[in-house]
Amino acid sequence: MPVGLLSVAAAVRAAGHSVRIIDFEFEHRIGCGFAPDEPVSTFVNRIAEHPASVVGITVLADTLPTALAIGRYLKRVRPEVRVVLGGPGIHGTARAVAARFAECVDYLCIADGESALLALLESDLDLLGDVPGMLTVGSGTKVQSAPSVRIDALPFPAYDLVDVPAYLAIASPRIFDLHVGSGCTYKCSFCTTAPFWKHVFSARSPGTILAEMERLSQAYGISDFNIIHDNFVNDRRYIDAFVAYFAENNTRFSWGCAVRPDNVPLDLMKRMRTAGCRFLFCGTDAGDAAILRDMRKMTSSAKSYRFFRDAREADLVFETNTIIGYPNEDDDALEAALKIVFDAIAHGGYTADVSVLQPLPGAPVTMAHRDRIEPTFGSLQTYLPVEARDLITEHGDVFTGFGFIRQANMPYEYYTRLAELIRYFTRHFFRSIYFLKEIMGVPYRVALEGVAGEISPSRYGERLSRFAEDVGASQDELAAFRSVYCFEAGIEAVKGVDVVAEISNVYARPTQNPETARVVVVDIDHEVHLMFAALPRIETAVRNPVSYLFRREGGDVASIRLKDWQRELWQTLGNSLAPPQAEGLLSNEWASRLAARTGASFHSAYSAVAATLQLFSAESLKQTRCDSKPCDQSRRAWSENDKGSCGLSAGI
Repeated sequence: MPVGLLSVAAAVRAAGHSVRIIDFEFEHRIGCGFAPDEPVSTFVNRIAEHPASVVGITVLADTLPTALAIGRYLKRVRPEVRVVLGGPGIHGTARAVAARFAECVDYLCIADGESALLALLESDLDLLGDVPGMLTVGSGTKVQSAPSVRIDALPFPAYDLVDVPAYLAIASPRIFDLHVGSGCTYKCSFCTTAPFWKHVFSARSPGTILAEMERLSQAYGISDFNIIHDNFVNDRRYIDAFVAYFAENNTRFSWGCAVRPDNVPLDLMKRMRTAGCRFLFCGTDAGDAAILRDMRKMTSSAKSYRFFRDAREADLVFETNTIIGYPNEDDDALEAALKIVFDAIAHGGYTADVSVLQPLPGAPVTMAHRDRIEPTFGSLQTYLPVEARDLITEHGDVFTGFGFIRQANMPYEYYTRLAELIRYFTRHFFRSIYFLKEIMGVPYRVALEGVAGEISPSRYGERLSRFAEDVGASQDELAAFRSVYCFEAGIEAVKGVDVVAEISNVYARPTQNPETARVVVVDIDHEVHLMFAALPRIETAVRNPVSYLFRREGGDVASIRLKDWQRELWQTLGNSLAPPQAEGLLSNEWASRLAARTGASFHSAYSAVAATLQLFSAESLKQTRCDSKPCDQSRRAWSENDKGSCGLSAGI
């Protein structure tokens, strides 16, 4: 949800102004908004036809050109409308925008929108004079300081102005984004959000946050919250007070937040867990020490690895993001970045995403390498009407976010392709590529380059398997890899999610192919679940022919090691009879056979057979044999719940 707009709307509405919110991005996400390359007039007419006197547009760096195109069209068809732009996308480029785009915008908000927009609405709009917190286009460059905002005094965001259930319907998972403040005191060279808020940390009081959770829970049935803040644990005194208050008063809500890996020690994690925290987001940003120094982030990646271990010990789910494509990133630095991405998953991370460095306007890294920025806007996923593309082409020095810094690193297209493959292999065939790196010694960079020529995402895993055959590993290592690959191929065959959609939006709920088999049995030569039972360490491969059954259960896949008699029963089902029609006959026949073989009672044997038949039952059944050659079951999967050996009956 556009929580920033909802907060601003609540403040100006409380002062007596009428407010309406249009969320073009949300409409685009649900498929009823604008189409690619559609001119702005086709959807901006909805705004032009509304009798509003002021139109405010919130922007990030990659939506600023489209916002200017919208503003220019509005001012052409309704010259009396005042257009205001605000948001982090203004930082570092406000004065250039004011100097060049007077036909598109009247005011640029460079402070808290709640106070600045209210000051504007209470001014004489016909004068276009100076307004506190606003840069007035066409009247020079002087800016009056905006009055400070006491964040707890602001009204709750105006959630009634949007269709909250519609947002929740497409959330994955169903977590409510709760805006509680902003600001970060650190000075990372790639960031513009922290300087936009002048490196000042602010947050609502713990009691106010809990009260809003209660209010939202009553209105929408929400119990899980994602606390939106640039760096929620930035101020130690604040987070200590928050944790203490929530530990005492929060009895039913779970929450998560964004942290830095170097300012959330284990003791704090454990106290956060007691207070209801269940998940953390952290930017690892790089694995190479020199790149981290250039980022002004940390002295080394050791603190990121400590974060992984501590989060695991504190029983907190975590996700990470790492930046690739930084200036002067050589092969070794890139490999260190890739290693920290995959190591995050090996340590139990929920997701480990990557971002290609975007030279945001005003960021220190952008200013340091301004003469090395190459245009790239054609490769971005952001909606760009033709009018916005023209602005970017003509004013590339203003819209640096649509560029890439090329300084002793690889081309931009190399990194975008790599990012797509990383998003795939952190969710699919992770064990296979991790085995390649940790046991067979193949760098991630080399392995991903070996897959890069494959066009179809559904065949990435198969391409990796073929690549592994040619890396010169020992026969024992190669045999173990084949087992790992076939184990994961069985998971993929059952999971069956739309990989293309998943890669394009890593936060969307994966859609599944309804025709995918719900149960698959795979025969391999190694006990793979034992090899990966102690991640991030890989145990010695145990060569022992074994059969695994994979079964989809909701959004997960259960992997179960079958006993010999269960595998024989599965073979019988595959060759002749199929449940449920023959369950009674099979149960009696196999119970007698099993009781005679094991010495168990007929009753115990019958219960075990009946439970196994229930385990096998599904809309579709499939068998896969993986012996000397890699199998080609490369359908998609994401995660599984490894149940180990089937415990249907302890004696059987």
